Amino acid sequence: LSLVPSRHDLRERLARVALQLGDTADAVLDLQELAVAALEAGQHDRAVSLLRQILELDPNDVLAQQSLAATLARMGRTDDAVREYLRLAQSLETSGLASASGDRMVDIYE
Repeated sequence: LSLVPSRHDLRERLARVALQLGDTADAVLDLQELAVAALEAGQHDRAVSLLRQILELDPNDVLAQQSLAATLARMGRTDDAVREYLRLAQSLETSGLASASGDRMVDIYE
């Protein structure tokens, strides 16, 4: 797959297989790669769908929440974007990240 990164169909299959095997973390990683590729290709509807799939598997994925909100905003779906930004704010507050210092945030994501 690393030799043919444009084979998104294979990445989708890998995500499904990972889910069948109970490996949610690998499935999320595959879906994240697909979402990034969709965003880079300007396929916003597909990116939204993939980001929502990620959030079904990991509702606390703040990066997916932020990407979803930003993508919806870019698409002009303001009400949906605001709703997702509010969910993101709630997740950050619940996790304690909203009050974390910049240095602490870097430590968390490293």
